Amino acid sequence: MPAVEQTDIITAAEDYVRQLFEENIPSNVYTYHNWVHTCQVRDEAILLARQAGLKSEELELLNLASLFHDVGFSVAYSGHEDHGIKIAKDYLQSIDYPKDKIQIIERLINATRVDVKPKTHLEALLKDADTSSLGRPHFQIYTNNLRKELNGIQNAVLTKRDWALANLRFLDEHSFYSEVAKERYGQTKIENKRLLGEELVLIDAKIEEKSLGTAVKDEPNTIGTSKSAQTMFKTALRNHIDLSAIADNKANIMLSVNALIITFALPLLGKEIAANRVLLFPTILLLSVCLISMIFATLATRPIPMKGYSSMESILAKKSNLFFFGNYYRMSFEEYEQGMNATVADDTILDTTIMRDLFFLGRTLGFKYAHLRKCYTIFMYGIIVTVIAFVIVFSFF
Repeated sequence: MPAVEQTDIITAAEDYVRQLFEENIPSNVYTYHNWVHTCQVRDEAILLARQAGLKSEELELLNLASLFHDVGFSVAYSGHEDHGIKIAKDYLQSIDYPKDKIQIIERLINATRVDVKPKTHLEALLKDADTSSLGRPHFQIYTNNLRKELNGIQNAVLTKRDWALANLRFLDEHSFYSEVAKERYGQTKIENKRLLGEELVLIDAKIEEKSLGTAVKDEPNTIGTSKSAQTMFKTALRNHIDLSAIADNKANIMLSVNALIITFALPLLGKEIAANRVLLFPTILLLSVCLISMIFATLATRPIPMKGYSSMESILAKKSNLFFFGNYYRMSFEEYEQGMNATVADDTILDTTIMRDLFFLGRTLGFKYAHLRKCYTIFMYGIIVTVIAFVIVFSFF
């Protein structure tokens, strides 16, 4: 099959699967098994396959299988693999995809079941890609998203300790099957297991302190749990936005007033200056005052510099705010969704993001009003001095 046709098949399948996710598997409910996860599994599967030296035809099969491996969640949570196989089969038959290749894709999707061991190299690569989050950085984010999904969809009541124990057991029992996956994810998986063990020790220590009656300080309220903090932040944010609108309005008034003065005064005074050169000085003074006032009014309304991109590292380090468009307008939706999922999955990151939003909005507002004050001050005193200059010129000359 020509490469162009392969590309068309994969692109069409990707559009079809994306639509299924958008309509039936919303990321605000499926915080783990969503479109972002599917794209990550597909990307990792293709990366592993290329490292393993697979042919283009095998890459196509792996690409299609990874795209369809979780679409079964659109039908049911339990046994989603069976539903995913049926959806993939129906779609591929509708585009006259070869029957023998459809059967391979069915077996690939079936291999992603937790209790199934892969039998072929392709199955091993897809299964390793599906569990690659165990051996990637930010494992804690992925596992927290899965816990949130299970608690929300299956009404599971998983405490942090229960979840940490379950993850440790899964990491102990889990194995990567392909050599390229072992090489790519092995060391990070060991590190993730170590960090998870440390987290469990801290959780057990807190439980033991409480059971012994040791004076333990209550954990501080977060913005997400404190109604007073939420009300205060909402009020402050609304006040900041209102003040910003007022500042912009004042700056626009100054720009309009000074523009009108220049527009009408320059032609009128130009004729008078030609007849009386003494008027040149107060005229230049008037134009200078208007020009400088307009400069500061423009500075007050000038947009701040924006990068438009936030890396996952900056989000996890609490150095970025995805609620402000200037930090994400150059990102793809998948990158933005992954970053936002990471933000809302961790209360400390979310709290810091909200505080950063209010802080930098306040800083911007402070610079805006500082420029605006200079604008009004220069205009006020400048006009006074200009009027006095004109009065002197007309009185003595």
